Amino acid sequence: MDSKNFKVGDKVWFWERWPERPVFGTIEKIYITGSKLWAELNYDNGRPAGRFFDYLFETKEDLLEFKKKNKSKI
Repeated sequence: MDSKNFKVGDKVWFWERWPERPVFGTIEKIYITGSKLWAELNYDNGRPAGRFFDYLFETKEDLLEFKKKNKSKI
């Protein structure tokens, strides 16, 4: 899935910074901040989060592959 095609209600994967782990969430709201798309998420433990679309992934495998190649970006 191209990140530009994510929509409200989609399940996505992203990296949680503390503790360091992959998590999934559901997109609750999408808006533009500056020139980037931002998603407000409700994720697997019920807490809200927010991430730029650049760091949202369709599958856990896609997220882990990106993390492996771009350790400093997430």
